[in-house]
This record gives sequence, C-alpha cells and structure tokens, in this order.
Amino acid sequence: FHYLLNGSEHVTVRFLQTLAERLPQHEGNIMTLAEQLKQSGREEGIALGMAQGMERGKLEGRMEGRMEGRAEGRLEGQLEGKLETARNMLAEGMGFQTIMKITGLSEEQLKKISH
Repeated sequence: FHYLLNGSEHVTVRFLQTLAERLPQHEGNIMTLAEQLKQSGREEGIALGMAQGMERGKLEGRMEGRMEGRAEGRLEGQLEGKLETARNMLAEGMGFQTIMKITGLSEEQLKKISH
C-alpha cells in the first residue's frame, strides 16, 4: 500500500479519491497525495506551455527577422542602384538638380559619390 501511494507515477487522482472512500482510515494520506499529484500535473502543464510558447516565439522571431532582412536588403539594393545611376549621370556631366530629381537622392548623397 505504501509503495502504491508513494512510488507509482501512474496513480490517478480519481483512483486515489476512490481509494480514500474505501479506506477511510487512510483518507488524509491519500488525499494529500492526490493534491500532490494535482500540483505536479499543474507544474508539468505550465512547464510544457512555457516551452511551447518559447519555441513559438523563437520561430516567429526568426520569421520576422528574415522578413526585415529581406526588406532591408531590397532597400539597400535600390539605394545602390540609384547611386550607380547617379555616378553614371555625373560622369556624363549632368547637374546635381537633374540627378536629384531623377534618382530621388539628396544633395548630400550626391556630394559623397562625386568626390
């Protein structure tokens, strides 16, 4: 009986409640064990939920990071394309105002690439 109450992980709370009803002299010990099993189950559930939540958060974070990285890459690529076009326009002798109007680059950006 002692092993059953203290050694088995397969004892259910429902089983212990039934056992307590049939063995009233051990009801206190049995119900204490039942509460311990309930608490253990709660703790396992919380731990599992936290682990799943953290894994989901990591996955969402990676996905968001990839999306941000792609967006940044596109913007950098667009800027590099504009700068290359501006270099070519400068090499052809076009003025800053015309280049700024066509490329959307700032005067400061043009000054950096013209030197």
